[in-house]
Amino acid sequence: MCPDTPAAAIEQGALLAQREVTVELGTLPARAASERIGSPAIILIGDVVAQAYSEWSEAPAMERAG
Repeated sequence: MCPDTPAAAIEQGALLAQREVTVELGTLPARAASERIGSPAIILIGDVVAQAYSEWSEAPAMERAG
């Protein structure tokens, strides 16, 4: 996969403790580690990530950390 593909790691999705990192795929492992995203978590890759965050106008493109 191309390293500039949109990607997100979402920890404890749908819970009050949810945290997320949305970046390019090539930087996801390092960014998730630096933000200490842990289990349980889900990884999303591709257009679905870009579409979800393009509809949320307050979130800077590809740089949102929860």
